[in-house]
Amino acid sequence: MKLQEAYSILGLQPGASEEEVRKAYRALAFQYHPDRNQGNQEAEEKFKNISAAYQAISNPEPSPQMQHGGFRAPFMEDIFESFFGNSGFNPFGRKPKGENYNISITIPFVDACLGTTKAIQFSAPELCPDCNGAGGSADSKVICSDCKGAGVISRGNKANINIIFNTTCPRCSGIGHTYTAKCQKCSGAKHTTVEKKYDVKIPAGIQNGTTLRLSGLGAGGAGGQRGDLFVAVSVEHHPTMRVNGHDILSDANISLKSSLLGCDIDVDTLHGPVKLKIPPCTHHGQKLSLKDKGIKARSATGSHIVIVNVEFPKSLTQEQQDGISKIL
Repeated sequence: MKLQEAYSILGLQPGASEEEVRKAYRALAFQYHPDRNQGNQEAEEKFKNISAAYQAISNPEPSPQMQHGGFRAPFMEDIFESFFGNSGFNPFGRKPKGENYNISITIPFVDACLGTTKAIQFSAPELCPDCNGAGGSADSKVICSDCKGAGVISRGNKANINIIFNTTCPRCSGIGHTYTAKCQKCSGAKHTTVEKKYDVKIPAGIQNGTTLRLSGLGAGGAGGQRGDLFVAVSVEHHPTMRVNGHDILSDANISLKSSLLGCDIDVDTLHGPVKLKIPPCTHHGQKLSLKDKGIKARSATGSHIVIVNVEFPKSLTQEQQDGISKIL
């Protein structure tokens, strides 16, 4: 299609701005879309020409997509969402995504550092399996009396009678039909409560307050894709260990004698108890490292860092003072 013809179809002059082209296309595509003019061959033909014109202007080598046996230009779903939002009316038949689940769990410190698999169980709402979330009995389905099955109704602007607004039909919530009898299983509530069980993989080194997103494990939509499961993780406090990046920190209290002469101590690590040699003349606040005893990450493995606290005596006898004076 030549550009001059394309601009003419959209009611524009050659050289119109991108925003002008988009606005003209939005208005005409909305007016003549086949889903709003079912059975109207003339409207369908106009819609194809409008879409082809938009493609010719926005893309010199268009690659049209087909839907419902007709042409679908890019951005069409975004355009119609701007008119209808997520009201349930969907001219493309795209299924709505189900709701997300949000739960909280608490895991032990060591499990958070090493990684684990946590079995979770909770109660959650799901679309009623009998009516698929419709709330009504299938044999009582009738065309909505307000919108005549269109899913939208037109309303005029009191200030300007020439302006017409299309809004989601309040009677059927945009689905185009209603029910004369409630679903027997959910009594019209559309949802039932079910027990959910999942094994959630907790990655090594997860931090307190992290939220994991598990795609597709949320509630089911009305025939569409499922929502997601969001798991907020709280990590329990550990009495002796704390995290510093991939390293684990802990404190070791030793006597002045041990700091001067050296000693061996037992250190609780993520990987079990380990003997640590305190060398002679270790000073207060000195850090001693146990290599590869920290958090194991993909790129590296952290260490367990022991911070030495030297406990000084509260007082010395005269004999002790004399002895230290002779040595030092």
